[in-house]
Amino acid sequence: MKSVNPALANEFRKSAPTYKKNDSYDALAVAKVLRDMVDTLPDAKHEDIYFTIRQLTKRRDSINKRLMIIQHQLHDQLLHVYPSYKKFFSQICGKTALYFWENYPSPQHLVGVDVDTLADDLRGASRNACSTKKATQILELIAHDGINIFSIRLNEIILLRISLQSFDIIKRI
Repeated sequence: MKSVNPALANEFRKSAPTYKKNDSYDALAVAKVLRDMVDTLPDAKHEDIYFTIRQLTKRRDSINKRLMIIQHQLHDQLLHVYPSYKKFFSQICGKTALYFWENYPSPQHLVGVDVDTLADDLRGASRNACSTKKATQILELIAHDGINIFSIRLNEIILLRISLQSFDIIKRI
């Protein structure tokens, strides 16, 4: 394997009667330099740093892909439990939203919770960014959905909690 110095390919490109700058012409320049100077070009050196960077990039891409899968699973689970969940928070996977989903995984957990209690909980999670208006909006949306709180099965709550835990683990990486 040979290493082509970019300056050599650049010189070839500049020596042409018409100066072109695009990927296909760059590839042609590198190929011609390689063809014409194969005996004088140095051998390519395998450096561990490039291998490490490649591995880290692949790992990051894998983590991001897994995070997207978990976010889709979370959306699916929330849709079963809270049909209007997208109107609750601007960021479904934001800090306040995740706090809400963890502490109130179903409307059953909101039975007996008044607007002020919910507002205080949300204020604590959002560093005072959520107001009583937001708590009122959430409770009204849940009431408007007309969910029978006893129709939500335990397995739906468990699946929601598993999705939340998986999301949290992936976010920490």
